[in-house]
Amino acid sequence: MAMNIKQTSIDGKLYNVVSYEEFCQNIELNNNYSTAVQMNDTVYPVRSPLDRSPGVTIEGPIVTYRDPKSTDEQYQASNVIDLSDVSNMGELIKKQEAVHNMEQEILTSPDNITVPNISSLDSPEMKGLKEAIIAKHIDFDKYADRFGANFANDKRILKTNSITQKMLKRILKNIDVKATLILEDASPNVANPMGKTIVIDITENGENDED
Repeated sequence: MAMNIKQTSIDGKLYNVVSYEEFCQNIELNNNYSTAVQMNDTVYPVRSPLDRSPGVTIEGPIVTYRDPKSTDEQYQASNVIDLSDVSNMGELIKKQEAVHNMEQEILTSPDNITVPNISSLDSPEMKGLKEAIIAKHIDFDKYADRFGANFANDKRILKTNSITQKMLKRILKNIDVKATLILEDASPNVANPMGKTIVIDITENGENDED
């Protein structure tokens, strides 16, 4: 089972937490906006160089830490969930549930509801995807961590009129939507009728497909 070892939530975003030593050993790898650095009792999310919120920014060789207010509890290391620090399966399950609940709280507290434009030029697959996103009343950006580094390109697909099956499957799985393919005779009078309905869950495969 693939999982991030330490996670926390800051400003409505889920972060993978690394130690100060781990961060310094590989700053280039950890210089992404899904990483936070734990130093003693404080967690510093990696921020954009233009972002002056509490956290750490990297501009060339210069690494700058900005401390949060002592009253801002979301930056406290006590909120970090460490999935590696468990003594039995029950404790691991409990911590996994805590991470899941943390993510659910983020996903169900949207800042901006995403409403993709539905066009008469949209393929049936694209129209269905856009209608699903609208029906969920979600902030699509909140799901960025599930998509990874290609999120911006994946999101851009919503401005087009067609979509491949692989990409459709990838997006639907990442936003927790099941897609079902139904095959049946076009009419009772077709030649060589199947005589039955075939129903397939096209999003059931375990891993995300790359497109």
